[in-house]
Amino acid sequence: MAASERTPLLTVEELSLSVVRHGEERRILSGVSLDCAPGEFVALVGESGSGKSMTLRTVVGLTPRGSRLSGSVRLGDIDLVTASKAQIGEVRKKRAAMIFQDPRAHINPYQTIGGFMCEALRVNRGMSRSDASATAARLLDEVGLFDPEAQLHKHPHELSGGMLQRVMIASALASEPELLLADEPTTALDVTTQAEIIAILQDLRASRGLAIVLVTHDLDLAAGSCDRISVMRYGEIVEQAEARELWRNSQHPYTQALLAAMPARLAKSPAQRPQGQS
Repeated sequence: MAASERTPLLTVEELSLSVVRHGEERRILSGVSLDCAPGEFVALVGESGSGKSMTLRTVVGLTPRGSRLSGSVRLGDIDLVTASKAQIGEVRKKRAAMIFQDPRAHINPYQTIGGFMCEALRVNRGMSRSDASATAARLLDEVGLFDPEAQLHKHPHELSGGMLQRVMIASALASEPELLLADEPTTALDVTTQAEIIAILQDLRASRGLAIVLVTHDLDLAAGSCDRISVMRYGEIVEQAEARELWRNSQHPYTQALLAAMPARLAKSPAQRPQGQS
């Protein structure tokens, strides 16, 4: 996407977040700035504890109790840092959705897949039971889950991790969001299933024009699938660039260290990969 064509949907500017514990203030995020336009795939990369997930959670108001925020997080014309709880609730219901690393932690094990998905459709979109069921099946089909009608009657323990992550993506799509936040959605999956999940996200950004922000510790994955990459360390973004440029000509020592630490079998330019993986 050419720079002149980009009109960001999500704009994060100088975002800082701290929490107070036992009378001491701890800074978690410091001056984070990034943006993502419709149809764009942006990655946040860094080691565990660097602030990637907290950045995403801040976008949808999932911050720790007693957090102190400064800067701005704009989704269109709404600043989510200063927005009311009601406004943030509307954003979650209609404009932004989030998928997490472990789908089993976010689906009630006693509910069927259909019950899980239809409940949100009926509450948030006011659908009838039959319309919600039909929509849930259509969404499961859209994310590549075979025999979606049959899957609606199953419980989470009957599905593999990759199948459950597809359910979570389908559930996120139920609100017809403009922005999809993906927090380490492939970490617990095997390599083949990881590629399938990323391919689904790529298809969705193309077919729906979604703005997608992906959190991952896998720089190779980000370089092969995203348009731009922001590298985080200790709550700060230390480098941002187009994916191919970052891979070929990283400037920050931390980014260079991440690249140097990758297994030699993965250390090849994304330009050398087969079409469809960049």
